[in-house]
Amino acid sequence: MREKNKILKNFFKVIFLTLLLFNVYQTSSIAVEEKKIENDDERQKKYDTLNWYNWDNPSDHNVLLEGPNAEIFIIEGEYYLKGNKDINQYSWWTWGHAKPDDVLMIMGSNYTVFVKYFDEGYVTIDDWKSQDTDAWINKMREVQKSWREDLKKQNTDYVENLNWINKIK
Repeated sequence: MREKNKILKNFFKVIFLTLLLFNVYQTSSIAVEEKKIENDDERQKKYDTLNWYNWDNPSDHNVLLEGPNAEIFIIEGEYYLKGNKDINQYSWWTWGHAKPDDVLMIMGSNYTVFVKYFDEGYVTIDDWKSQDTDAWINKMREVQKSWREDLKKQNTDYVENLNWINKIK
């Protein structure tokens, strides 16, 4: 009986250690390097390790965002990072802080777009038609303006102009 208990204990130790090692490996594989890289050449080498989309063989296409079940149109001259891990890492290396809510980062010739998604509801076309979209855009402009000085101090991109691209009527 003692021999059986000893074997069982050893078995559970092995299982526990295996799970522990697996957990450590998984954690380190999703961890980001939390430091700002000041040297441009070193930072560029680090950027090359990220999973860039539309860099090789660029084309116009839609990128699917699975959480919101939405598509965003990407033009041939844009490239992007998809998923929080690469975007967060880019942010650390560039500005020295995280961007934990971003799900897509699109870069063009003279602009960068950060896309966030919060699962907070659904608006039907009929609901949308009853909204005062001018009030919405004005509120968003006010919020962006209130953040501008802090973002400048952090040497972080900020919104300069905010308008509807297409306005549903």
